[in-house]
Amino acid sequence: MRRVALFAAVSALCMAAADVSGKWSGSFKADAEDQTESLYMVFQQDGGKLTGSGGPNEAQQHPMQNGKVEGNRLTFEVAAGKGPSFLI
Repeated sequence: MRRVALFAAVSALCMAAADVSGKWSGSFKADAEDQTESLYMVFQQDGGKLTGSGGPNEAQQHPMQNGKVEGNRLTFEVAAGKGPSFLI
């Protein structure tokens, strides 16, 4: 299982808005890899609970699990089909 940490970018999202609900896109580099991957997230925030989905684009989305908003930090997991699971 491959895990990717994007705490700085996700923290910036959280500080930029009181409610992070909506569609977000960007890119990231996995640990020790030179390749940049695209990322498309759909968030729905209800207080401290975060639900939604994520994937490489709008058409390829996987359900989010264990989503939380704590202060200026978002945490969640997205299982990318049969491939890697991402903890963000």
